[in-house]
Amino acid sequence: MANATMLIHPRHDAPTSIMVDASSVAVGAVLQQRVSSVWQPIAFFSRKLKPPETRYSTFGRELLAIFLTVKHFRHFLEGRSFTVYTDHKPLTYAFASSGTGYTPREIRHLAFLSEFTTDIQHVDGINNPVADALSRLCSIAATQDPLSTVLSLDLLTSAQSSDEDLAALRSNGTTSLKLEEVHLPGTARPVICDTSTGARPFVPLPLRRPIFAHFHALCHPGVRASQKLIGSRYVWPHMNRDIKTWVKCCVPCQLTKTQRHTRPAPASFLPPDHRFDHIHLDIVGPLPPCQGHRYVFTIIDRYTRWPEAVPIPDSTATTVATALIGS
Repeated sequence: MANATMLIHPRHDAPTSIMVDASSVAVGAVLQQRVSSVWQPIAFFSRKLKPPETRYSTFGRELLAIFLTVKHFRHFLEGRSFTVYTDHKPLTYAFASSGTGYTPREIRHLAFLSEFTTDIQHVDGINNPVADALSRLCSIAATQDPLSTVLSLDLLTSAQSSDEDLAALRSNGTTSLKLEEVHLPGTARPVICDTSTGARPFVPLPLRRPIFAHFHALCHPGVRASQKLIGSRYVWPHMNRDIKTWVKCCVPCQLTKTQRHTRPAPASFLPPDHRFDHIHLDIVGPLPPCQGHRYVFTIIDRYTRWPEAVPIPDSTATTVATALIGS
């Protein structure tokens, strides 16, 4: 820990630079200052590329990396002289060229950067490890199999072969799920998945609660967030109902989450001065039917405690009002 990289406080008299890099999935950068002939980091920046941005050319992605970095650190770089280091050499000639071969988006990015600096210098990729690593963290995570972090695919396929719910769904054909065998990375046997919305593996009964416990333990999301989180990856019958029940039974959630729908305390009323000034009404039922009646409408006078019980066939407003007036 004593040799770990530490951020430094900015100095206004020290040379400043940003080193940027872009990959096919993300951009990364480091804001740094030169102190005692050593570049020291002030702050880091990285961002995952949006789907349209991943289709940019190499020049466009590298230019986007500089644009996003300067925009992110604008509060620090504005009014200050600094240098941009990139391992994409064509960017060093961007401001000196005529600009006829650039797209309108690239021209806008260059116009924005020209308000801050035009000093873009080339650096070999081997000398740009920080920005390079920040721009590729997402790609490392994307190569990991999300299924392997929760359960073994071999365990899943073995459980599917003996699951009664899955066998019933595939035999009667009454489900709206499009169940097909899909070959997923990491297993030689095909996994039965619902392919109507991507490839969501069907989860047998013994594995459903462990999968819920894994995802819910990440940040203890609520009912809808848990349903969306798990439902985008797996599928099983009555999944939303099961997730709702398990979330409501989660002890840490009940102990720590704020309950905004508190029940108000019973209201207090002043004592009545006369008979039938104030009465209590209630409906008991439904009860076993007797002579066409399934409910009992109860009336109690608060002053005399006189009770009345009227049998009624249903609990509609019209029936209750008629019973009250008739009593």
